[in-house]
Amino acid sequence: LFLANMSHEIRTPLNGIMGFSELIVDPEIEEQLKAEFATHITRNSEQLLKLIDQIFHLSVIETGKVRITREEFRIKLLLLSLEQKFQNKIKDSKKNIKLFLCTDLKEDKIITDYEKLDLIIENLFDNALKFTESGSISIEYFREKEEFLFKISDTGCGIGEDEYDIIFDPFTQGRETIRKIKGGSGLGLSNVKNYVILLGGKVW
Repeated sequence: LFLANMSHEIRTPLNGIMGFSELIVDPEIEEQLKAEFATHITRNSEQLLKLIDQIFHLSVIETGKVRITREEFRIKLLLLSLEQKFQNKIKDSKKNIKLFLCTDLKEDKIITDYEKLDLIIENLFDNALKFTESGSISIEYFREKEEFLFKISDTGCGIGEDEYDIIFDPFTQGRETIRKIKGGSGLGLSNVKNYVILLGGKVW
């Protein structure tokens, strides 16, 4: 089942890398076109690397070998450190999207795994960016007594109410027609859910 689900997702960027790599060394092709081919190679390489990273996280989770390292840090600093990275991703996507980073004014500290929380928020952002063509992506943070709430919203195509219970399942994505257009492995949100649970939280 795993190989059946992953075969197409791995082969697509790999075929792109191989195809454009063959063209880029052709002496008869114009330099301007070669520059475009190089961009395609980079983009496909990033896509393949991201997929391998998602498979790695799924493997670690399923084997029960996830190491949780808890430390105290300021939430606002984590979000601000992600802001520039997200702005760069929006720029690279060439989409007309504005990023809104909304935090309250409190200098709240949290004790959890910094790396895992960073990974969770970035995966949710990547998902929002993927399905949003224009408009905005907002990242908000609230505190309710001893609970910390992170909210990511966007002006993208949305999720049907009948899909709420399945989008966090591995290899599962909503809306078949959109999935075919956008592609994807269906692992990102599954890994998010598993890491959130391991950190003692919940996601919806």
